[in-house]
Amino acid sequence: METEVSKENLFEFLVEHHVKRNLPKCLKYFDPMVGRIKHPFKKNCYIPEKQENSIYKGVLIFADGNVFSSAATHKEEDVVNNQEIGSPKRVETKKDLEKYIIETEEDDGAHIFNGDEDTILWVGMLNNHPAIPPKDKALNDYFNNYSFGDRVPSNFVYSNKKEGKVKDTEVGNKTNIADFLSGFYSVKYQKSIESFQIKQSSYSDFGMGKVTHFTKDGLGEEFFFKTYESDMGNFYENADHSEEGVEYLKTSEGIEVLIDRERKIVGTYRQYEKGTDGLKLIDGAHIPEDKIKELTRACYHPSRVGSIEDNLEETPHSSLSISGGRIYRVGLPLGPMYEVDKDLAAAPNL
Repeated sequence: METEVSKENLFEFLVEHHVKRNLPKCLKYFDPMVGRIKHPFKKNCYIPEKQENSIYKGVLIFADGNVFSSAATHKEEDVVNNQEIGSPKRVETKKDLEKYIIETEEDDGAHIFNGDEDTILWVGMLNNHPAIPPKDKALNDYFNNYSFGDRVPSNFVYSNKKEGKVKDTEVGNKTNIADFLSGFYSVKYQKSIESFQIKQSSYSDFGMGKVTHFTKDGLGEEFFFKTYESDMGNFYENADHSEEGVEYLKTSEGIEVLIDRERKIVGTYRQYEKGTDGLKLIDGAHIPEDKIKELTRACYHPSRVGSIEDNLEETPHSSLSISGGRIYRVGLPLGPMYEVDKDLAAAPNL
C-alpha cells in the first residue's frame, strides 16, 4: 500500500527525495580523495560552503490543513504577490508528490500543501511584507521582535561557527520566507503553518544543501550530508541497526545515518526545541524511536536488497564486504545488502 502524504511525514519525504534523487546526481562529481563534490562547471574547484549547488533543484513547501492554501487564493489576504497561483493538484501518496515535485522542479516559487484536501498548489512570489492591522497586538509583536538569528542555531549557515547569531543577510530569500511566514501566519490564523525546504546552498564542505523544517518557533529539524572523518570502524562498532539494516549512531548532536559505505557519506539529523534562551539542540538519545525509524527508512534504498547472486549478476564489477554479521556491496552507495547469520553460514559463494 502506498504511503499517504501528510504534514507529519513531509520532512522524511524530502529527506528521501534528497537521498535518492539529488545525491546520486551529485555523486557524479564526488572526489573520494577529499570527500567533496566538485563544481560542475569550474575545473579543479569544489563547491564551497554557502554557495549554491546547481546540480539538483531545491524546493519549498508550506503545509497545514486548508487555512493557508485557502488564504493564498484570496487576493484580499495578500499572501501571494500579483496573485501568481497555479491550480491545485491532487497528491494523496508519496508517489503522487514525488511525481509533482519532479514535474515542477524547474518552476521558481513555492508550494502550499493542503493536508485536509490532499492537494498542493504552486505559487509565485510569496509576500514577505504582509499587511498587519494596527490593533493586532500579537502580529505586531511578532513582526517587531522577529529576528532570524533567534530562531536558528549559530551554525545554521556555516557548519564550524560555534557562537553568535546568524544574520538575516547570510541566508537566501526563500529561507527567510520559510521561517518568517511560518511564524507570521501561525500567529495570524492560530494554526500551525509549517515549511519544509530542500536548500541548494551548500552546508559543510561536502557540497550539498540541507533539508529544513520550520515551525512557529523557528527551526524544528534539519538533515544534511557529510563525509565521516573518523575511523569507520568506530561507527560500525557503536552503530544501531534499523529494521531494514540501516546503520545509525545516536550522538550528543542528533543522529548520524550511514548513507554510502564506500564513500563514507553519512546523513546528520538534528532536532530542536524552543528553550528559555533560544533553540535547544536535542541529544540523539532523547529523539523518539518512531522518528528514528522514519528517518532511517527515508535513507534506505530498497532496490539494493536481494539475494547475493542476483546483485552480483546485476553489478558484476562490484564486490562484497563483511562487517558485523552483514554483507555490503562495495562499489555502490547506500549501505547494507544482505543479512547473514553470525557465523556467515548463510552467505554462499563468497
